[in-house]
Formats: sequence, structure tokens, C-alpha cells
Amino acid sequence: MRGLFLGPLIASGLLFGGCSEPVDPVLWQETAGEKSPSGTRITKIELVRETCDMLTVDIGYINDGSLPGYVQAGINARVDDAHWPMIPNTKEGTHTIEAQAGIQDKAKPQKSHEIMVALEHIHENTWQGYVDKRTVAYEKEWDHSCR
Repeated sequence: MRGLFLGPLIASGLLFGGCSEPVDPVLWQETAGEKSPSGTRITKIELVRETCDMLTVDIGYINDGSLPGYVQAGINARVDDAHWPMIPNTKEGTHTIEAQAGIQDKAKPQKSHEIMVALEHIHENTWQGYVDKRTVAYEKEWDHSCR
């Protein structure tokens, strides 16, 4: 009996509550034409969650182990007073890692239009350059209103 009563209420909430279409969480994915049989590279960028001051993505990657030193991964939205920690020592093989980006407490409200995800080569504690980087369009308002 309770299910019959709640069902129409839930349905009316979905119809009249202003719910929008679900957003595809895959922000970028390697296509068949881009795939190569070897090489360290990003294969997928997928949105995990977003808050007013934080963005979390899954980074799919392949590390073929051919580079001396190590490969680290990270995300950057190119905003002022940001906090973009790098994830060092990615594992060899095909994996997915979670990366978070945020703004510091002193950051003012601002907007970004894209995010960059990168794999960087580090050897003997020195940055050697980007192994792969992908920039995707992603609109986001950054502030501290959800705290």
C-alpha cells in the first residue's frame, strides 16, 4: 500500500521537480583510431563527483614501464589559488586512479572552462616533461558555498 502511494509522488517529483538529463560522466576517452599497441598514455577521463570547491575524476591510463624513473598523474583546472596534488608512481600496466583537484581556503569565487589531465615523467627527482596530456572542456564554478 505504501509503495502505491509513494510511486505517484516520486513520479510527479521527477516530472515537475526540474530534474535534468543525466550528464555523461565520461569526459574523454581514447578512440579506436587513437589506440596504439604500446606507449604510456591516458585512455579515459571520467567524472566521479563535483562539489563547490572540489572536482574528482578517474584517470584511466596505460604505463608500459619503458621510462626510467616514474610516471605521475594529476589534474589541473587552471584557476587561482588551486590545490592540484600529483599522484606519484603510477603502476605499470592498465589501471584507473582517482585524482582530486580543489581550491584553497583563500581562493575567491571563480569559473573555469576546461580541465587538463596529465601524465608526467620524473627521473632522478627532475621533471622530464609530459608523457601525455589531455585538455577537455568542462565548465565549473569554484567557491566555498558548500562548506
